[in-house]
Amino acid sequence: MKTLAPFLLLLAACRAAPPPGDWASVTVYGDAPRLETWRAFAVEGAHVHAAAPGAACLSEALDRTSTSLPERFPAGLGKGLCESMQGKAHGGPGRLVLLLLPPGDDPAEALAVDVPRLAPEETERTFTDARVELERPAGKPGASIDRGRVTVRRLSASRYDVEVFAVLKGGTQVVVRAEAGGTR
Repeated sequence: MKTLAPFLLLLAACRAAPPPGDWASVTVYGDAPRLETWRAFAVEGAHVHAAAPGAACLSEALDRTSTSLPERFPAGLGKGLCESMQGKAHGGPGRLVLLLLPPGDDPAEALAVDVPRLAPEETERTFTDARVELERPAGKPGASIDRGRVTVRRLSASRYDVEVFAVLKGGTQVVVRAEAGGTR
């Protein structure tokens, strides 16, 4: 039970309420055009899940905790558990993720924009190879990018302005302009 306690604490943290996030305009051209206001979260250098935007990724926390335990958990256990509970992980070391969620406690969809982190000397960069995914329901696989671009501007040490113009596989188009603070 002693070695299980840290794991249970981490598990509880994954279900913590998300931070408030910044508001962003999201336009989705699919079956019916929509212009909506969603919450935007920027996460640097860590994994994030649409189902738990405010919590640290369980797999990373479990890996850090398991190194101090007498019996190590098998490699990949944390990632497998986390993805089975929270859905796909976006980002990771060296990555910046803009996660957008509609208002409400249990969103029906999510948009994840995953790009490499800007170098310290960079203030702006446009990516044509960004990972952009619209998840429906949040945490479940949805449509990924077919073509488009993502422009990231660093506003301060931990704030970004992100523009997304993407055509997803299946023809859905997504246009986003968001300003969000980075966390890690």
